[in-house]
Amino acid sequence: MSMSVVLCTYNRGHLLDRSLRGYFNNIKDLSIPVELIIIDDDSTDNTQELVELWAYKLKLDIKYIKLFKKYGEWRDAASLINLGIRAAKGEFVIATHPEVIPGNETLQDMWSAYLD
Repeated sequence: MSMSVVLCTYNRGHLLDRSLRGYFNNIKDLSIPVELIIIDDDSTDNTQELVELWAYKLKLDIKYIKLFKKYGEWRDAASLINLGIRAAKGEFVIATHPEVIPGNETLQDMWSAYLD
């Protein structure tokens, strides 16, 4: 069994960095595999570099999907979340955003509730 966390973002690198730090603190103590799926809606900030850093240096299982769009094109968050859910491999999927920074036991508490 495993868990997937879907994060949708657009130019939120500064928040994504804090959020990934929170997920790292959760994942290191979990006994189940966790994949992070980051759906990037064509960010122009440092989002991609941050994802690469977290995946490489800290060995987080991150699936990074960068979407591209034409100038002026707009997508709603639900379409991005649905894309991430379709890409998820975990039996338990959490959909969230970089603005949400998990506490140190958030994933364990959610996993325990799922099992109950």
